[in-house]
Amino acid sequence: MFDMIYIDDLQALAKVILKINEEKIFAFDLEFIPENTFVPHLCLIQLLVDNNIYIIDPLKVQDLSTFWHVFCDNEIVKIVHSGKNDLEIIFGITNQKPENVFDIQVAACFCGYGFQLGLAKLLKDLLAVYISKSQTRSNWASRPLTQEQIIYAVNDVKYLFKLYEILLVKVKELQRLDWVLQESVKYDFYQSKKIPQVRNANGLELAKQYLLEQLALIRFDYARTFNLPVKTVATDDALIELVSNKIDKLNDLKKIQGLSPDFIIESGKPILEIVNNSNIDLNMWKNNVKYFNKEKHLFLNELIYFMAKSTALKVNLPVEFLASRSDIEKLVFNFLQEDYNYSDNIIIKNWRKEILGDNIIKVLQGQTVKICLGEAGLNLDLKLFKNDV
Repeated sequence: MFDMIYIDDLQALAKVILKINEEKIFAFDLEFIPENTFVPHLCLIQLLVDNNIYIIDPLKVQDLSTFWHVFCDNEIVKIVHSGKNDLEIIFGITNQKPENVFDIQVAACFCGYGFQLGLAKLLKDLLAVYISKSQTRSNWASRPLTQEQIIYAVNDVKYLFKLYEILLVKVKELQRLDWVLQESVKYDFYQSKKIPQVRNANGLELAKQYLLEQLALIRFDYARTFNLPVKTVATDDALIELVSNKIDKLNDLKKIQGLSPDFIIESGKPILEIVNNSNIDLNMWKNNVKYFNKEKHLFLNELIYFMAKSTALKVNLPVEFLASRSDIEKLVFNFLQEDYNYSDNIIIKNWRKEILGDNIIKVLQGQTVKICLGEAGLNLDLKLFKNDV
């Protein structure tokens, strides 16, 4: 039986923080609205501490600085389900990496329950508990909260301790607890926000692709500065039109559909400087795109994916969890640029390095590695010759 306590002032919040520091473990979830701003709008914080569920209202308790400190305390265990977006928000607020996080979704994957399982599915399978997720797209900024919203918010943390207890035993048996803790704070996926690529850009000539890259950077910086969604500042189609037509006056910018008027006022001059730049040195930039549509690029992608798939079968993990196609492409990109600093690639880090990354590096360096073809029990010697690349 849990008590639900609503927190809407600093004095009550201080008591919660004290309780967390005593228990050294808590579960949490955040409700936020991501669509209308560059930084998601935090609307609610749910905590499970001991036998109490706390609903913290950040719209009323506006100074949460002391509260966020508990996320950076390595002595305190933080339990969350699918916490990537939640941690991104916390990282953006504190500029510090939360530590000692146990992500239920990550642990379930390491235990063989499946890839990116939702909380409702896990509760049904492991605890025979059924919860509604009907409020996922609810307006969490509205006040007062509805009864349905409160029930939803409570259920998001209510059972996390029980799931944690079950999964902790299993990951320890599999000797994968360190893997869970590493994966739960995989910061490569949320170092601020990455500059979005412009759709349909690859069909343009290289000079226009180069200009698009510069425009996308200006758009990104403007959106971040004024806390706006990137695509409301300037659509992809608008950027493509900018580099595809001769535009040399501010008034011409106003005729382009999809450009924010405020963006034109603030950034019109640098936009015109970019699109009218006739002194583009593409020599270095061409190297950054030289792998597109190349046989070597495709061959190496498939080779490394084959290695990842074989390894995934061996360790009973989904291949998309072990090595996504996009991460493989980044690794191949670095290799083809003769950039052998793989430290930033997720496949060459932490637990992935141990079971897959080291072998990939050996193959790319021309060494022989043994590959086991899963249940077939076949062992292959794999070696990459210079003529292959």
